[in-house]
Amino acid sequence: MIANNLELITLGAIGTLGKVSSKKSADWAEVISRRLKQIGARVELHVSDRTIAKKIRELSVRKIPLIAVVGEKEAINQSLNLRRLGIVGQQEIQLAELEAELVNLRNPIYSMG
Repeated sequence: MIANNLELITLGAIGTLGKVSSKKSADWAEVISRRLKQIGARVELHVSDRTIAKKIRELSVRKIPLIAVVGEKEAINQSLNLRRLGIVGQQEIQLAELEAELVNLRNPIYSMG
């Protein structure tokens, strides 16, 4: 579960060497960014040449609560690979599922069951 004050989501359209892997993955990252901004999430899109490991390390040090990595596989599956601050590992999640989770955080009365 994400705490209410954790709203920043960082997306990256990155391949195995840290470069944009394809137009498809970059386009999917843009779609994710646009849709999450529409529901009020703060989103930063990173497409620099640094490696995935360096980007994740930098964002982890900054205590970014959610880091989403988007590549070719995620673009094909219409999903994103999500890392959560303080939780080991990552999960592949559908965009609609993340949107619902973030909307519920903004409207806690609806998420209480």
